[in-house]
Amino acid sequence: MKAIVRLIVAVMVMTLAGLALVGCGGATAEAVPTPAATADPAALVGPMQGLMTGMHNLMQQYQGTPMPPEAITQMQGMMTGMQGLMGQMQGMPGTENMPGMMQQMQGMMGTMQAMPGMGMPGMINQTPDAGTPMPMQGMMMGDAPVVPAGVAFADGETIRFIHTEASDPDIAQLLSDMMASPVLVVPSLADAPESATAPVYVFTNGLVGMGPLGFQPDVFPFPPGADGYTPLRRVHLVTWADPAAARELKSAAEVEAALAAGELTEEVPSVVVNMPFVTWPGGGR
Repeated sequence: MKAIVRLIVAVMVMTLAGLALVGCGGATAEAVPTPAATADPAALVGPMQGLMTGMHNLMQQYQGTPMPPEAITQMQGMMTGMQGLMGQMQGMPGTENMPGMMQQMQGMMGTMQAMPGMGMPGMINQTPDAGTPMPMQGMMMGDAPVVPAGVAFADGETIRFIHTEASDPDIAQLLSDMMASPVLVVPSLADAPESATAPVYVFTNGLVGMGPLGFQPDVFPFPPGADGYTPLRRVHLVTWADPAAARELKSAAEVEAALAAGELTEEVPSVVVNMPFVTWPGGGR
């Protein structure tokens, strides 16, 4: 597995070097709040570099020793993020000359996911008591499709969830590209009553990470087991007033405190996404 990761990192270096030649002009992740199919691919260099560095550092930390379950979970999350960024790159101007490189990286990541203990991102089942990964026996039946899961935070813990439908076609396309799995457009979700929805905080700037816009992962209030849980999430876009002062927030309480202090601003577009949890604090499917 470690050899595969080293190959992925090597190919990433070549990919990033290629992107740097496509009109980068010194672009950073902070300058690109909304990656889209028409965006400059060089704008994804920052998020990809962050994930590449994370994968490299994790490999160095466990050089010569087996990865513990929590490290495997971190690696899966970074793989999910890398897959999402590669999905966003597809079709962008300047990437048409790199299909072989992209396919090579995707193939290596697929090989890595198939190795024992890794599995597909998001396909780790956890026990409610121990919270430790369980074997994948029985999790895949016949030719049933696998829906990749995203990584987010709830109540200070890392959770996994899936996107299945969205009310807005642009958001549905962004999520489809990010996860390499179709998210259906259901406009009527936007008409869901407030009592049937709960917020999801999506960051538009700050720390580079695995969120849908290339920054830190989403933050969910009301996980399963809490009063107010619902899979229907109304998108709340949150933006750091001073991106240089950004820090990782892992709970709704932290987000709401930052909003109250004026560190974050908030925008609530009329977008609802169906985002059922796969794992949550103290439990999982």
